[in-house]
Amino acid sequence: MNIQKIRQIGIFTESENITAWLECTLKLTSLSIEGTCVITKTSQIDKLSPSLLIVSESKFRITYNYLRKLNKLLPVLVLTKDFNGFSVPNSCKLTIDILPLHAATIGLVEHSIKAVFQDFKLNQELTKLAHYDALTGAANRLLFQDRCKQVLKMAKRNKRPVSLLYFDLDDFKPINDTYGHDIGDELLKRFVKMVLSVCRETDTLARLGGDEFALLLPDTAESELTLFCKKLVRCLAEKQQFNDQQIEIKCSIGAVSTSREEHITLIPQKLIKKADQAVYRAKDVDGTSFVII
Repeated sequence: MNIQKIRQIGIFTESENITAWLECTLKLTSLSIEGTCVITKTSQIDKLSPSLLIVSESKFRITYNYLRKLNKLLPVLVLTKDFNGFSVPNSCKLTIDILPLHAATIGLVEHSIKAVFQDFKLNQELTKLAHYDALTGAANRLLFQDRCKQVLKMAKRNKRPVSLLYFDLDDFKPINDTYGHDIGDELLKRFVKMVLSVCRETDTLARLGGDEFALLLPDTAESELTLFCKKLVRCLAEKQQFNDQQIEIKCSIGAVSTSREEHITLIPQKLIKKADQAVYRAKDVDGTSFVII
């Protein structure tokens, strides 16, 4: 069971002796570890950003609550007093394994770390398959709707605007018919890459259908939305080279901002529907264009 290099392992226990023993033990394993860090309070987890945590049973609950608050997923190895006395919280999204402290050896520590790290990587892959489009890597409809709910909830609480763009790629079927599905697939992937190049980390781009995409822009008022749309149109205007062919990615963009609403009364479905309606107005303009309503 081989794993890649672990950047940093965080150790969070109530005992200096256990912490010292773990630090020595980790050095004796064959694991490729760049470093370890001793954590004395939960806030250090975010600051030090370990790629794997080893926590004692008594420190697990506050660690779990802190990671859940941050919405941070990590592999966690819990040092327990026995084999059967530890229970994982319901609906826990962390990847957790246990290591009974009284039975711990160098070999068992190494095996447990490998196992929980491998499980974490597998869970990440399964999550990606469940929430992201396999072809383009954009979020899928399920993840997008969930993000919309969360963003609108936060916007209502903080009285901040939210904007949403709906994309419909023009002449996509003729491109597929003329140049083949391989070119069509590559065009979709390039479209996603180009849109993401002008997005922030907090934005969410999703593929909702064959050639239909949506982009969620948290904390974005209508004035900022207009500037963003102009920037996006300039980006998409660049022709793409496919073998010996140059193809322009044309799309109609419908956009809406909640700053026009009686603050945040929209649900995700209505917000998407309104942006979709704007797409039909954008289609009246030849080439890539946007309409904000």
